[in-house]
Amino acid sequence: MTYEVGLTEAADRDLQKLPPAVQRRITQRLELLGQDPRPRNAIPLTGTLRGSWRVRIGNYRASYEIDDAARTVVVWAIGHRSGFYDEALRRRR
Repeated sequence: MTYEVGLTEAADRDLQKLPPAVQRRITQRLELLGQDPRPRNAIPLTGTLRGSWRVRIGNYRASYEIDDAARTVVVWAIGHRSGFYDEALRRRR
């Protein structure tokens, strides 16, 4: 039961802005979402971001949506924890 993991254009831009070592770490963690899109450290978001999930990767966060019917995980935001939620809320308005 694997899921296909994809990034939106905005999330891909977020990832490309990060240092290569951080990119590799985040990419490896996101690939694991294909095996288990709801790992123990993933948190379902609430409020305006309801329906999305957040996973912590060191000082970075990635937010994504799961489509169980299509067996896909779509990552829509990646960023440093300091400004992550402000940017995530801005994207969801």
